[in-house]
Amino acid sequence: MFVEEVKEGGAKGNFLTAWSRRNIDQDLYFFLEKNWKNHKYPLRLLDPPLPTWSHEVARNWTRYSKYGTFARSDHASFWYPIDRDKTFNAVLLSDLGPWRKDMVFHYHRPSDDTRWLRKENLEFMKNTVDSLVATLIDLGEGKCWMKKH
Repeated sequence: MFVEEVKEGGAKGNFLTAWSRRNIDQDLYFFLEKNWKNHKYPLRLLDPPLPTWSHEVARNWTRYSKYGTFARSDHASFWYPIDRDKTFNAVLLSDLGPWRKDMVFHYHRPSDDTRWLRKENLEFMKNTVDSLVATLIDLGEGKCWMKKH
């Protein structure tokens, strides 16, 4: 369903995905979703049926191999650290750049340069950072004090 919706929308980068494991990272995702302020570019939950522990992945790799891109990302080490009986709550945020329309040909290549930095893209990034900061404040039950100039 998710893939079809993206294709129908022209495979544009008009959303941010949050990869989250059901019943493990849902609290973290809840706070992020609550703090997401950009309605033009929605936050989309991607909830693949991934296991909890590293040994489950190793034992059933063929079942999870379709998530190979995820498994080789930096994020995988948070969910599946070397200690096979631990995991860390984490949400992977991605604009799915490698699979998006024009970026398929530019992602991590010399043509992936500053030409892609447009005002709209930078505003999207600012919203993402603002949402993450608000989420961290919520999770830490803290406050953000801004200096008045």
